[in-house]
Amino acid sequence: MKLTFICGSAEIGKDGVGDYTRRLGIEMVNQGHQVLIVAVNDNVTEEQSEKIPVSNAQEIEVIRLSSSVSWKDRIGVLELILNDFRPDWVSLQYVPYSFNVKGIPYQFVKHLKSLSIEEYWHIMFHETWLGLSSLSPLKHKLVGYFQRKVAQLLVKTLKPQKISTSNRLYQMALEKANIKSEILPLFSNIPVAEQLVASAVNSTPVNSLNGSAVESASADSAVNSVIVNSAPVNSYIGSEVESATMNSASLNAVSVTLASSFQTKIFQQLEINPSERDAYLILGIFGSLHQEYDFQKVINEELTKATAMNKKLVFLSFGRMGNVAEFDRLAALFSSKVKFIRLGELPEEEVSYTLQILDLAISCTPFEHIGKSGVYAAMRLHNVKVLLPFSDPIPELETEIRKYNDYLHSRPVQK
Repeated sequence: MKLTFICGSAEIGKDGVGDYTRRLGIEMVNQGHQVLIVAVNDNVTEEQSEKIPVSNAQEIEVIRLSSSVSWKDRIGVLELILNDFRPDWVSLQYVPYSFNVKGIPYQFVKHLKSLSIEEYWHIMFHETWLGLSSLSPLKHKLVGYFQRKVAQLLVKTLKPQKISTSNRLYQMALEKANIKSEILPLFSNIPVAEQLVASAVNSTPVNSLNGSAVESASADSAVNSVIVNSAPVNSYIGSEVESATMNSASLNAVSVTLASSFQTKIFQQLEINPSERDAYLILGIFGSLHQEYDFQKVINEELTKATAMNKKLVFLSFGRMGNVAEFDRLAALFSSKVKFIRLGELPEEEVSYTLQILDLAISCTPFEHIGKSGVYAAMRLHNVKVLLPFSDPIPELETEIRKYNDYLHSRPVQK
């Protein structure tokens, strides 16, 4: 089957939905389908085309259209691309801010009307609109009103055969707008690096789906049943390990060396003797310290728990941090009681190794929205206990949200 995925940007590591689309596309190729990805609002000066290598000498073409070109012209190019590729399904990976900086992509949706193609459409609502709660600020409600109208126009325009979203909150929001959708849980945006070691030890060929620790990342998602009515999709491990043919002993040695040397470096920075690892409680955060959240309270609570267990608390930050000043403030405030370390941005494999060191991880996504977080899925996939200390209350929907999120938070990692 031929599939085209449309997203806003495909810049690697800079757009979460773009990264998700690449992983999904690679998985579809591994399932035996042909895939084309088109980013229609990308940060490039002119149209670009690149290839993603996949197993068995296959590849995915990614076409990136510049946001500096008018929507009329971009949709015209999109139509030419679709008519040339002739996909069976077109899947739009939708986030309002992916197609308009203010989050109201009316021009994008308006010009989609001009498409004259016969393919089946699927829409994945990664986000819906602002102002979902009666407690939402007036500005959010106003912006959300127009975002909802655009979403309704999008559905009316494309007449999709399938509509998905990642969590119960957004499903209920869509229902209230008379848009029927199915929940398609997100898979982890970070593969488990140790799978390379496990596969080498077992001398089993590795492909991008085989790995028991990652099967649950999207086993429940059944992407194919939503889009192409085929077998359920499991999680993606990484194109670099597909159809591995290296000598298993060599591969194992390389993987163990990579993991141990990186983790040893972290322990050295923390001034922790690995033999005394159990004397520490390592708390981590992947990403930014959002200013609106009370991290001081969270650290205080975990410090109390660590002290009660006769352990020392360590706070480990990694990934892109947008609020270094807050990190520095907390480090100074707790300087005599908590060891702080900031690793910064890391390659994907080192992110996995870091997650494997943690005892606890803080999710910066509010409890009500955790279903949309690939970072939350990555923490769960790495068997890290996830703290959900922050909330964005939606009283009128709270019961249903909590019921679904409690299931999401407690379900077994392996299925």
